[in-house]
Parts: sequence; structure tokens; C-alpha cells
Amino acid sequence: MKILVKRVYEPVAKSDGFRLLVDRLWPRGLSKSDAKLDLWLPISGHPPCFDNGSTTTPLGGPNSTAATMPS
Repeated sequence: MKILVKRVYEPVAKSDGFRLLVDRLWPRGLSKSDAKLDLWLPISGHPPCFDNGSTTTPLGGPNSTAATMPS
């Protein structure tokens, strides 16, 4: 199975396949209908300690947390 990572703000493509959002918080400025997700797993996202905005966190801060994992 091939898994691709894509930012949730990028346009939806027919080739995306199953669209999964793994993030504790819903992305700002994006409605659930516009996201066109198949599943949202808020409990699987990164821990709250990474939400401090620091660029030294393993995830690169809050700008890198909104991603889909279509297959």
C-alpha cells in the first residue's frame, strides 16, 4: 500500500484516494465540507506540548501539523 502525505489546504484531487486527517486540532479557516475528508483522527495527532510555536520541535511547530494521508 502506498501512503502519500499532503497538506489539508491543498486542492483535492481524484487521485488522492482515502483522505485521512491526523491532527488533534481542526485546521483554521477550513470547513469540514471543503476538506472532503474520509476520516479525522484527532486523538492520533501530536501531543499538546508541540503546540508552542517553536521551530525546534520535531514537527516544526504548528505550521506543519495539518496534513492528510491519502492512499
